[in-house]
Parts: sequence; structure tokens; C-alpha cells
Amino acid sequence: MKHIDIERLVTVRHRAEQEGVVPETIRSRIRKGKMDSVSIDGVMFVETIQEKGIKDK
Repeated sequence: MKHIDIERLVTVRHRAEQEGVVPETIRSRIRKGKMDSVSIDGVMFVETIQEKGIKDK
């Protein structure tokens, strides 16, 4: 199981807005195994897009 940094979690809708796509595109990637996700209290979360110039710890 991949480690997901909870400080970087955003909703599927937020991630879709970041990428300029519809939420169904993100859900499709999750179903196909192309993107990791976690469900918390019934809400699906994915990692946010890394901002330019900011490196992971």
C-alpha cells in the first residue's frame, strides 16, 4: 500500500479543478488504477498537484 500524505489531500472535485477536467475524469483514473485515492467518512480524496518550485519533503 502506498503512503499518502494527508496534508496533501484534496477532494476529487478540487483535483479536477486543478487539472481543468471534470470530476468524472479523476474518478475514472482511480477506477483504472492510474491514481491512488483514500475514502474518509465516505468522501474520496486524492493527492493535490505539486506546486511548481516546491519540492516534497
